[in-house]
Amino acid sequence: MYNLNNKKKVRKLKKMIFGGLFLALVGIGFIGCEKDHLPTTVQNEDAKILHNDNQLKVANGGWWEIFDKIRIHRATTERKRNGKNCGCNECFGLCNAPHGKGIIAVNNIDGKTATIAIINTSGINDFDKEFGVDEPIELNNGHYEVTIREGVYTAERKDGVIKTENGNEYNYYAIVHVQIEDYKKL
Repeated sequence: MYNLNNKKKVRKLKKMIFGGLFLALVGIGFIGCEKDHLPTTVQNEDAKILHNDNQLKVANGGWWEIFDKIRIHRATTERKRNGKNCGCNECFGLCNAPHGKGIIAVNNIDGKTATIAIINTSGINDFDKEFGVDEPIELNNGHYEVTIREGVYTAERKDGVIKTENGNEYNYYAIVHVQIEDYKKL
């Protein structure tokens, strides 16, 4: 009545299941770890913007400058296409309001244009191809400052990775090409 082979198979199956669950939890732990420190600059290698294996590379060996505490929402109180009041709490874009949770990387292309990579997911629920900057946005990370000019820009929803010069990697979920002024090293 009692089959010893079935009992061994059940034990082996349990070990496989628990082993798989353990590996999955360890993997989730590594993926879910937050970085304590964001580097200020990110080096890149190519002469133009490329998406290669989901890695964003930038123009002329320039630097990505990391800016945090950014509001990834529009400031307008009446968006032209539908009259929506975004008020720095809704709609995809940038706002000068303090205490934002967004992190962006900015690469100066030619002193007049730049590429922005949205690093963290603050604002991801509001993603829209229309990326609004309703007032000049002055960014300062202690090393560089730049002003992003007012305008309605086109965002591209694309997941990828930015690699820092010291090998750290940060995910981005969107890129936007914007007009800038006053990009300078402090």
